[in-house]
Amino acid sequence: MATWAGSPAEGALQAGARPGEQAASAVPHEAKAGTTVGVLTVGNGESTQKVPVALKEDLVEPSFGAKLTRLG
Repeated sequence: MATWAGSPAEGALQAGARPGEQAASAVPHEAKAGTTVGVLTVGNGESTQKVPVALKEDLVEPSFGAKLTRLG
């Protein structure tokens, strides 16, 4: 996000929502590329913009083994 010096701006990512909607659910465990999974809201006041966030690649749930070995 680019702004002028001293110009306040805000940004927020709302997962599980579509533009114009409140979040109805969480991001799915599996989804095809292009699926809208959230909304990025950027700006301040009248200049606020909402942009849909979509998956670039298919989202696949991790395997059982990957879940067991996940660190963190």
